[in-house]
Amino acid sequence: MIDVTILTGRTLQQGIGLEVGKVSEEYSKSVNYAEISKSDSIAIGFTDGSPVEVTTEIGKVVLHGRISETLSPGLIFVPYGPWVNQVLGPDTNCTGTPQLKGVRGKLELAEGKNVPSIHDLVKIIRGA
Repeated sequence: MIDVTILTGRTLQQGIGLEVGKVSEEYSKSVNYAEISKSDSIAIGFTDGSPVEVTTEIGKVVLHGRISETLSPGLIFVPYGPWVNQVLGPDTNCTGTPQLKGVRGKLELAEGKNVPSIHDLVKIIRGA
């Protein structure tokens, strides 16, 4: 397990997925992953495509991991969406927007765990 700082943002693939629909496979694939630096992937014994678990004081989520050649060690990138929302807090500090960048968390391999589907996430959010 390593300490990480979570960065979020939009991607081109996410925009395409949104056009197809938020319950589509295209959309899910465009937002249910975390990009991890090459050196961090080595530190946790990660191979590209393996599931990883991201944990913050708010919650945790399993994501598909992708190795990034451009991210600095200690940073992960996760696209905006329902998966990353499981680890981001709702507090806006009077700005109207929650903290979406610079959130501290932990990253580890999620061996034996599956990335939840959008339908599974809805059940989690509803408390089912």
